[in-house]
Amino acid sequence: MRKLPHFPRCILIVGAFLLLPLSAQEGSANDPFGREAAFINYLMEQGLFQYANMAMEEARQNFPESADRLEVLSVGTLLRQGKTEEVEELLAQKDLPNDPKAQAILLQLAMTYDALRKNDLAMTKYQQFLDLNEGKEITDPDLIRYFASAGMRLALILQERGDYSAAATVLDLVVATTEDEILKRKFQILVAQNRIDQGIAEPGAQADAFKKAEDVLKEIMFGANDQYLMMAVGLQAWIEHLQGNTEEAIASMAPMKSKSIRLEKMLQEAEIPASEFPRPPLRYVEGVIQFDQAKELHAAGDEAGSKAALKKSLGNLYNTFLKYEGNDYSDRAALLFEEVNDWTEETYGKRPTPKGGSSPRLQGLMFKRQLDLAKKLLNDSELEKAEDQLLGALNQYPETSFTLGAYDTLARIWMEEGDKKYELLALSEQIGERHADSDLGAQILLRIGRAKAEEENLEDLAVVLGAFGRNFPSHPSAPAMLFRIGESAMERGEAGMALAFYDDIVELYPQSNFAVRVLQVRGESALEAGNTEAALAAFEKVRDESRNPLQVFYARLRVVDTKLQSGDPKMEEDAVADLRTLRTDLEDRSNPIYESEDANRADEFLQNVRFRTGIVLLKKASLEKTDAARAAASSELQSYLQDYPNTDQSPEVMFNLGRLYLQQGAFEEASRTFDRLAQQYPDSEAGRDALYSLVKASLEENQVDVARDAVDKMVAQPEAYEIEKIYRAAQLMAEYEQWEQAKIAYELVQNSNRIQTNKSMKQRVLLGLGEAAIGAGDPQAAATALQALVDEFPKSTTVLQGGSLLAEAYLAINPPNTEKAREALSAVSRVLRSRPDKVGKAHLDIMLGKVAMAANEPGQAMGHWYGVGLTQADSPELAALVREAIQLSLDEAQRQIKEGNTARWNLVIELTDQFLNNFPLDTKADEMRVLNIRAISLATEE
Repeated sequence: MRKLPHFPRCILIVGAFLLLPLSAQEGSANDPFGREAAFINYLMEQGLFQYANMAMEEARQNFPESADRLEVLSVGTLLRQGKTEEVEELLAQKDLPNDPKAQAILLQLAMTYDALRKNDLAMTKYQQFLDLNEGKEITDPDLIRYFASAGMRLALILQERGDYSAAATVLDLVVATTEDEILKRKFQILVAQNRIDQGIAEPGAQADAFKKAEDVLKEIMFGANDQYLMMAVGLQAWIEHLQGNTEEAIASMAPMKSKSIRLEKMLQEAEIPASEFPRPPLRYVEGVIQFDQAKELHAAGDEAGSKAALKKSLGNLYNTFLKYEGNDYSDRAALLFEEVNDWTEETYGKRPTPKGGSSPRLQGLMFKRQLDLAKKLLNDSELEKAEDQLLGALNQYPETSFTLGAYDTLARIWMEEGDKKYELLALSEQIGERHADSDLGAQILLRIGRAKAEEENLEDLAVVLGAFGRNFPSHPSAPAMLFRIGESAMERGEAGMALAFYDDIVELYPQSNFAVRVLQVRGESALEAGNTEAALAAFEKVRDESRNPLQVFYARLRVVDTKLQSGDPKMEEDAVADLRTLRTDLEDRSNPIYESEDANRADEFLQNVRFRTGIVLLKKASLEKTDAARAAASSELQSYLQDYPNTDQSPEVMFNLGRLYLQQGAFEEASRTFDRLAQQYPDSEAGRDALYSLVKASLEENQVDVARDAVDKMVAQPEAYEIEKIYRAAQLMAEYEQWEQAKIAYELVQNSNRIQTNKSMKQRVLLGLGEAAIGAGDPQAAATALQALVDEFPKSTTVLQGGSLLAEAYLAINPPNTEKAREALSAVSRVLRSRPDKVGKAHLDIMLGKVAMAANEPGQAMGHWYGVGLTQADSPELAALVREAIQLSLDEAQRQIKEGNTARWNLVIELTDQFLNNFPLDTKADEMRVLNIRAISLATEE
C-alpha cells in the first residue's frame, strides 16, 4: 500500500477501535474487570442474554472481590427486561452521593427511561447525576464507562431543547472523563459544534460561544494529524465565515479537500463508520458558505454568480447527505438542502431536482422538514398553507416515525380553523386505533376534547372521550381530562357545563383525588363569586366526607376563610375561634393524623396555620384600626417568631410585625424591628437591609413620608451604607415613582468608587438615573446620564431602553433637540442590527415617529407608526406597542383631516380595521367601531 506521509499509520487502528460500542471502548489494559464488563455489556446490547449470564457467572468466579461492580453489571440485565421499579428500589437503599457504583446504576436507569421515551423521568435522573457530581472529578471506572454514552445522549437532548450552555457543561465533563485521546478528540469536535450552534441560535452569546469553540478547535489542531484535525479545520472555517472572514475560511479549507478524500478511502477500507469521516463536515461547511454567497450575489444583482454558487452549494449538500448516512452532518445537509431548494424556487421560480431523484431516507427527513414548516406556518397563522402542506406529506408518507407529530400539528390547525368537525372526529378515532397507549396520542385526544368542551359540543366530546376511553384504558388522565374540561368551562363562566363534568368525576371516580378537588373547586368558585353560603356548604362537605385527615384540616381552614369573608360579625368571630381550635387540634399529638404518613406534613400544616393566624389577625387589625386588634395581631406574630424562629416564613412575619408598628405610628419601634430583621435573617430578601425593608414596608403601607425620610437618612450618611444598598433603595423609590429621591440615590451610586469597577452595575445605574431624572422633570440631567451610557457601552442591550429614553429626554428639553434625539435612536438601531428584536424594533419606530413630529415632519412620523400598526401583535409587549402606534397614527390622521386632508379617511378605515382585528375586546373597541363606520361613509362620499 502506498505510504501517506501526512497521516500516522496508527489511524487504521482507530477504525477497529471505533467499531465497538462506546461501552466497550472504556476497558483499559489496567482494568481487567473493565474489559470483562465491556464484553458482558456488548452481549446484552446484542440481546444475547444467555451468553451474558454465562459470562456474568464466570466474572463472579474470576473477580470475587468485585461484588459491587458485578451488581452494576447485573442491573443492566434487569433494565433490559424493563424492570425499572426493581432498580428504583435498589437505588433507594444506596448512598448515592458517596457511592460511585450506585451512580453508575443511576446512569443506566436514566438511559433506560430515555430509550423508553419517558423523557421527564430520564431528565430527572440525568439531572440528579449532574447535581451529585457538580464540581467533582469522576474517576470510578464503572461510572466512566457509562457516563460517556449517557453524557452524549443528555447533551443531545439539551441541544434539541435549545439549552446549549447546559449541553456544553455535559460535553465538557464527557471530555474531562475520557482517557482515550482519540475518543477525547472526537468528543471535542462535538463540544466545538455545540458552541457554534449556540452562537448561531443565541446572537447575544455569539462572541463568547465562538471564542470557546475556537479554544477547543485549537487544541484539536495542535494534536494528532487525523480526521478530527480536518473536521476542526472545517468548523474553524465556519466560524471565520460567520465572523465575516469568508475568503480566509475558503482558503483554509482548500488544502483539506484532497487530504480528506485520501483519508476517507483509508477509513472505508478499514470499515470505519461514516460518523468518523472528515469529508462530511468540510463539504457541509462549503455548502453553507456557498449558499450565503449565493444570497449575497443575488442581492448585489449578480444573477449568474448567484446561480453558480447555488449549484455548488446544492451539490455539496446533496452529496454529503447521500454518501454519509450515519454522520451528523448528513442530516444537517439534508435539511439545509431543502432550505436552499425553497430559496431557489422562491427567488428564481424553479426548484432544482438532484439527479436520480431523492432517496427514501431523504424523503423521510423531508417529511420531517414539511412538518417543521407546517408548524411555523401554524405559528404565523397561515392555516390553509400549513394544512395543505401536511395533508400532502401524509398522503405521500402515511406512516413514519413523525406521523403522530404531524397528526398533532394537523389537529391544532383544524381546531384553529373551527370548521373541521368531522375531520377532527375521524382523526381522533384514527389516533386511538393506530397509536393506542402513546403519550403524544393521549395528549392530542385530550387537546381535542378540551376544544370540543370549549365549543360546548357535548356530542362530539363524547366521541373523543370514547376514542380515548377505548384505546387508553390504563391512562391516568381520564378523570383529569374531565376535571380540566370542567375547569375550562368554569373559567369561561359556563358554570352549568362545568358542574356536569364535575358531577361525572364524583360519580365515576369517587375514589380519585379529583373528586375531592371538585368539591374544593366548587367551594373556591363560590367563595370567589361572593356566595359564602354555597362555599361554606362545599368546604364543610369536604371536611365531613374526605378520608384524608390533611384534606380535612385544609377544608376546616377554608371554612374559616369563608366565614371571615361573610361580612357577618358573628361568623367572623366564629372564624377566629375555629382557627384557634384548628391549631389546638393540630398541636394534639394524639391526633390520628400523627400516626399516618402525613405526620410530617401535619407539622408543616400546623406551622402554616400559626402563620395564617398571624396574617389573618394583621389584616383584621388593618381593617378595624383598633388597639385591641393590633395587640392581638402583634401577640400572634411575636408568638410565631418565638416558636418558629428559623423558618422560611419567619422573615416575612417579622417584616409584617414592622408593618404593624407602622400602622400604629410607632416609627421608632418599626425601625428597631427592621434592624432586628437584618440581624436575625441577613440572608432573607427582607433581612438583607433593614433600611431598605423599612422603605419597602412604608411604601406598602402608604407611609410615603416615612420612606422618604429613610432614604434621606441614607443619602445624608452615604458612608454608613454599602453602595449596593443605596442602589437598591434608588430602585425601590423609582418603582413607587418617588423620582426625586430615586434620582438623588442614583447620583450617589454613580459617584461612588465601587461602580467604576463594575461595568454591569454602572450601566444599570446610568439607565436608572436617566429614568428617574425624566420622572423628576430634569431632562438635562437625564440626557447627561443616558448619553454617557450610550457613549461608554454602545453595544450593550441596555442601550435599547437607554437610547429611547435619551431620545425622550432630548425631546423634553426646551427647545427640543431633534438631531441629538435621532443620534440616540441610531445607537438603538445599531444594537438591534446585531440583536434582532421585534419588540425593540417596534419601540424604535414609535420613537422615530415622535422625533419626526417634533421636527415637524408628520409624513415621516406617520410612516414609522403605520409600519408598527400593521405588525402582527403576537406577544403582550408587542401588542401594547402596536396599539400605541395605531392610536398615534389615528390621532395624526384625524388632525390632518381637520386641516382639510379628507383623503386621510381611507387611512382611518385601515387603521381602525387593524385595531379591531388585534384588540376586539379593548376598552376602546366600541369607539373604534364608530370611527370606522364614520370613515367608511365619508370616504365613500369622497
